[in-house]
Amino acid sequence: MADSNVLLVGGAPGAGKTTLARAVAAELGWMALPGDALATAMRGVTTPETHPALHVVGRGLHVEYFTQGPPEKLVADAMDLQEEAWPGFERVTSFHARFGPSATIDSWTFSPANVASLGLDNVLAVWIVIDPSVLSEREEPPSDYIDPSPHPERRRANFFHRSLWCNEFMEREAKAHEMTVLYQDGSQSVADHVAAIIAVGGWGS
Repeated sequence: MADSNVLLVGGAPGAGKTTLARAVAAELGWMALPGDALATAMRGVTTPETHPALHVVGRGLHVEYFTQGPPEKLVADAMDLQEEAWPGFERVTSFHARFGPSATIDSWTFSPANVASLGLDNVLAVWIVIDPSVLSEREEPPSDYIDPSPHPERRRANFFHRSLWCNEFMEREAKAHEMTVLYQDGSQSVADHVAAIIAVGGWGS
């Protein structure tokens, strides 16, 4: 088995993926690779013509995209993005699993089915499933936030609809592939989840 390991952290936007992935990396002395940064790099070497799902928000303002919706289109776009972004994530994951250094990668665009297709013993995937009420609180803007959308409630409702879909999708598909699911109802600390992941990965000292 390779000396290097990779942890993939999936979950809905706002579930706490990046915070958790960074905490695990810090605890183990690994590299932390934010999925958003990798997705930005993918957009830099592709075009809307070759990879439309990667660029769908880039075609207009982020605010306009979520304001206009409709929710069903946001979900359909998210599903397309999971497939279009995966080859890039797969290459980065496979490289670190084979050559190192050990790393954590977080993204809401991971599909449990795609991750399962890797078949690498030194890649562990965990999925954060967050209580909808906690997720709603996290997505609520600060009281002094000035929403640039002409229809802020619609924009927030559309975004939350996609987040809920992602949350339910991750739980259902991760269970179907017998992957590790971590639940967050607001009572679990980052340290709790870090300890659980290290135990599952067998990375303790």
